Parts: sequence; structure tokens; C-alpha cells
Amino acid sequence: MMQYRTSIEAIHKVFQTNGSHPVLVTCDDLEYWVCKYDSSVYSLFNEFIASRFLNIWNIPTPPIGFITVLPEHITDSIIGGRIQPRFFQKHCFGSKYLSYAKEVDAFFESFKNNTYELNKINSREDFLKIGLFDLWLSNEDRNHNNYNLLLKPEDDGTYVFNAIDHVNCFNTGNLGRPLYHLSENESILKSEIVDVLFSKGAKLRGIVDELSQELYICSTRCRESLDDILSDLPATWDLNVDQIRRDIEQIFEIAWLQDTEEIFKRYVQLGIH
Repeated sequence: MMQYRTSIEAIHKVFQTNGSHPVLVTCDDLEYWVCKYDSSVYSLFNEFIASRFLNIWNIPTPPIGFITVLPEHITDSIIGGRIQPRFFQKHCFGSKYLSYAKEVDAFFESFKNNTYELNKINSREDFLKIGLFDLWLSNEDRNHNNYNLLLKPEDDGTYVFNAIDHVNCFNTGNLGRPLYHLSENESILKSEIVDVLFSKGAKLRGIVDELSQELYICSTRCRESLDDILSDLPATWDLNVDQIRRDIEQIFEIAWLQDTEEIFKRYVQLGIH
């Protein structure tokens, strides 16, 4: 069951990102939420469906919900003319704000030569798994220049990767057209982090083979859950669910999955020296 939340205070800040400008609000659960309100509901849909699929893949990602930002909480001093109040007439896509999480690029800038800190990263395989997930959904906005990953601290002192920002799935919103795979440079599998976290050998081959099998298992589970997931879409987004269901079938086709597996294995090998 999706959470529906309502803002209780004025927008606290606007995040200055490369694409949209999400806002930070406090909601009626007294928690901070990062809210996206893009003029295109298909951008919000990409965020929603990717998050739900990430859950099925057991890839950590912040909890999500549908947020109503009340008109009185949209102040001119915050939006500065960039954000149109009409964008908030529909539900925002909200994700819980992880206040103590570190951005991956900043973390590795500080700790890439620090073995002690690197050893605190829990489930390193998740980095490769996220790269595989991106290939499957043709997510064009996570690469060596823009990781869109957080490292969330755990109670035991370790860090866990959390995947965020999926607005550019399906070749940046082209789900209604035939999808094409990411190039090597569009994937986080071609980044210095892969070389830092992994080394060539039997252990890596075992991880890659296991993740390749998970591609088929997890995609099948996503397909089986699709109707339930789509039933959770908010009415305010006014999406053609039947059309989406037809368009999204291409990511479950065996040829697409086999190509994804082959490209995944090739990119991992290319990324490790």
C-alpha cells in the first residue's frame, strides 16, 4: 500500500540538481520528504515504477509515497520563479529524505584510497546489481559523471548503497518506443568505483554469473507484480494504464533480457583493470 502524505509547513528548500529541482517538505508524518513535481507525469511514473521494481530486486532505495504539497506552502521566496505552482496540482512523487546518507561521488573522493572506510561498504555486489538494473530499464542518468547513489550509514557502522533518481529510465521517457541499450559510457559499470570495489578473478565471475541469473528471476517477479503496481498509481496523474502495460512488455521479452545479460558481462569486464 502506497503512502499518501500532505505537507504541513512551507517548502524548506529547492535542491539544485542537473535536471528537475525537487523540493524538501515536512509532511503529516513529521518526516522530511524529497518531492518531485515534474510537468510531465511520465517522468514521475519513471520514478515510481523504478522504485517499485528496485524493491522487487532487493536493491535498497528510499521509501516512497505520493505527496500533496498544499498551495499555502508554495512560497515565492522558495521557488524563485523556476517552479510553477500548477505543477503541484497533482500528487508529487516523494521519497524519504535520508539526512545522514552520503553522495557516492563525494564519499569516494574522500575515501577511495582509504581501505578501512571502503571495507565498511556492505553488499558491494549491489553496485554491480544496480548497473545491471539500469541496463534492464535503459536508465540514462546514472554514470561515472552522475552516480545518483547514496551511501546510507547503518547501525553497525557499515554503509549500504541506495539507488535514487530514475526519471530518465526507458531512454529518458521513451517507453512508448522501442528501447535501446546504454552505451558503455552511459553505465556506472564503466567507472573507477568498479575498479576500486572489485578485482578480476573467480570470485568476480561468480558474482556476475549469479547476478545474471537474478536478472531473469527478478524481471519475472516484476512482470507478475505489474498489475498490482500499476493499480497504485494516483488518479491525479491521469495515466493510460492499459497503454503503459502494453509498452512496458518489451523489458520482459527474452531477447531484451539476453542482450542485457550479455552487455552486463561485457561492461563489467571492461570496467576492471
